Amino acid sequence: MYRTKTCSELHTDPTGQKVVLSGWVKSKRESKQIIFLDLCDSTGNIQLILEDTALGHELFNSAEKITIESAIKASGTIKINDLGYKEVQVNIFSIISLSTKHYTPELRNDFDIFDEKYIDQMLSNRRLYIRNRKKVPAYLSKISKYITIQ
Repeated sequence: MYRTKTCSELHTDPTGQKVVLSGWVKSKRESKQIIFLDLCDSTGNIQLILEDTALGHELFNSAEKITIESAIKASGTIKINDLGYKEVQVNIFSIISLSTKHYTPELRNDFDIFDEKYIDQMLSNRRLYIRNRKKVPAYLSKISKYITIQ
C-alpha cells in the first residue's frame, strides 16, 4: 500500500491510529539514537520520528543515509508531542528515491534579488538562496557593506 492518509489528514485523525505515508523529506535533524524528518506531500507536512530502538539497528543505519528531498514511504503510529503537535512514530520505512545531489542555485548577476520589483520572486524562492551559504555572503558584500563575522 502506497499510503493510507495524506499529511494534512493526520492533523484531524485520532492518536494511536496506524498510518502509511509517502512523500519527500523537507528537513532532517538527528542525534545518536533518534532522527526527526519533516515529511511533505502535496497536502502538507508532518514530523516523523525514527528511533534506533523501534526500528532496529540495521534499519536505523539506512535511515541515517536519507538526504533532504529524498522520497520515502513510512509506516507508524500517530502520537502527540509535548507541544501538542501530531507526529508519527515510525515502525518501518523504505526509501523510494534517494536524493544524491544537493541542488543549489547559482546566483544570478543580471538582477538584484533585493530590488522591490523582484520581491515576489525572492520570497517564493528564498530557500534556494539560503541553501548556498558560501555565495550569498559574497554576493551581499559585493552589492552592499555586508560583513561576515565568524
